[in-house]
Amino acid sequence: MSPPTLDVLNPATAEVVATVPAASAADVDAAVTRATAAQ
Repeated sequence: MSPPTLDVLNPATAEVVATVPAASAADVDAAVTRATAAQ
């Protein structure tokens, strides 16, 4: 099973211009914590 992804759309045409990995709230919290520690 593949990890969840989100399509990024061009708002003018609704064309899919990219597909990016979806992040959970826990993923975002971990990234913010690591970024804060790196400063």
